[in-house]
Amino acid sequence: RLRKMKHDMQIYVDAINVLAKDKKWDELIAYTEQYHNTLATTQSAIATGNIAIDCILTAKLDYAEKHGIKTEYSIMAPENFPLDSVELSSILGNIWNNSIEAGERLIISDPTEHPYIYFYIKPYQNMILIHIENNYDGVIKGSIDGDILSVKQGKEHADGVLQITSDNKIFSVHIMIPDKENNKLL
Repeated sequence: RLRKMKHDMQIYVDAINVLAKDKKWDELIAYTEQYHNTLATTQSAIATGNIAIDCILTAKLDYAEKHGIKTEYSIMAPENFPLDSVELSSILGNIWNNSIEAGERLIISDPTEHPYIYFYIKPYQNMILIHIENNYDGVIKGSIDGDILSVKQGKEHADGVLQITSDNKIFSVHIMIPDKENNKLL
């Protein structure tokens, strides 16, 4: 258990180090806040084995529930995720922040509405699917960062496919990432 804690801490420190070297201050602050929230939250800690997923989901699920947003999730992540923890944290943090913000706006615009977020990660054929869906007030604000489509894995690109749909006040983001780590035929 001590070895796992040390390994987990190393992943956090590596991610923080990368963000600091790249001078990505906003992301660094968000990442350390999420880590702090994860440490502070004991009642609903997510334990998938993937530290980025565990950290983000523990913090975001806790925040959403405390702010009246119903959540449902399912995680079937491979042991060797095709993105590193910084990239995965950035993607998950971004899509969860957008969904939570939409839920908070929905509560303000119509207190009779019940905001929800449905999230899953699962393997499908030779891909990893990351999907998040939420209801919203019908007003789209801002846009999702285009970097999500071409995240770097070392010197390789883990080129994925991003689908965004908004229909009948339901917003969904569907990301498909090639699972090269676990499918050596690719």
